[in-house]
Amino acid sequence: MSWVIFFIIFIFIASLFDSKPKNRNQRPPAPTRPKPTERVKPTPHSISLPKVSPVIESGVLNVTLTPVGYLSNFERNKRGLLSKAAISSARFKLVHDRGNYHDSKAIKVLLDDVNIGFVRKQGTNGAVDCFCFNGSTLKANLSVNWDGSHLRIESGNDQAETVQTIQVNPFQAFGVSSLWHMSHVDNISSILSNGIVSNDTAHGKFAPRDISNSDVQTYRGRNDPHYHRRLHEYAPTYLSIKNPMLYVKKDMNFYLCILELSTYMVNDSQFLLTDGNAASKETRFFNKISDLNYLPWNVLQADYWNDFDDGKRKKCAEVLIYPSIDKKYIKAVHCSNFTAKRMVEKNAPSSSVPVKVSPELFF
Repeated sequence: MSWVIFFIIFIFIASLFDSKPKNRNQRPPAPTRPKPTERVKPTPHSISLPKVSPVIESGVLNVTLTPVGYLSNFERNKRGLLSKAAISSARFKLVHDRGNYHDSKAIKVLLDDVNIGFVRKQGTNGAVDCFCFNGSTLKANLSVNWDGSHLRIESGNDQAETVQTIQVNPFQAFGVSSLWHMSHVDNISSILSNGIVSNDTAHGKFAPRDISNSDVQTYRGRNDPHYHRRLHEYAPTYLSIKNPMLYVKKDMNFYLCILELSTYMVNDSQFLLTDGNAASKETRFFNKISDLNYLPWNVLQADYWNDFDDGKRKKCAEVLIYPSIDKKYIKAVHCSNFTAKRMVEKNAPSSSVPVKVSPELFF
């Protein structure tokens, strides 16, 4: 046991000669927390993306007019000229809109130095910039051409590279947002499936319920002065639906339906404009959209026709479409009562065209 006592005494003496005396006021260090394991970000794989070059498919780009709500009254009036007259292409020009904060290559379309539209670039994969710019500078050899109903931008290097036409509504300047066709409720299902066809086609293929005046239809057997077709070869529409024809048929309102049609169908078909009922010998025919100026708008925009010379004929002015009107241009079917509405919906359950009760359109 003596060696144990000797070892304890040795340890005690050694502690008295410790070279690092402890500070009695020093707090023991806080226990060190183990560092959390750091997450190592995975090294991304090197992916080689193919460089996509701007492509102009068939030389076509998308173009649109500035929405009317963004135009001043002055700009709106200037744009109205597009629908009212043939305009020299020299009056148009393109401008690089350098002040546009959203697009460093924004392009404005000017008519007589007034902004009427802009070039839309969505979905073109950079083709607009490629077509219209040399680097950051607008090409000098671009021209704007107007054909009376369409506006297109062409490059002087290649006339095949054209910007798609601006779709304008040539009737809008005259307060016309739709064209109209009337028919018996029993015919609507076939119309929603096949579109509006000519009188010849309707009686040759579909055996429709005819609401026309047989005496008047005799005069529609004559040929038009432009394309020399029989008037029965065209699908007829009215510019003003509350006209003498509808008035004569007011006793049939319960069974009548009015089809509201898009005016844009004139862009896709041959058409004729008339300044009155096409069956009348006094009526003139036109085949250019700029000839809208010659129609009797004072009568067409009036509620009644009796106060005008030859008003009964003029109020029935028409737009004749050859050879038919595609069903995609049918905007709505209007009925005077809910019974007719339910008949249309029952007979054409798969149609997506709205069916409305609109007594204000009838007499």
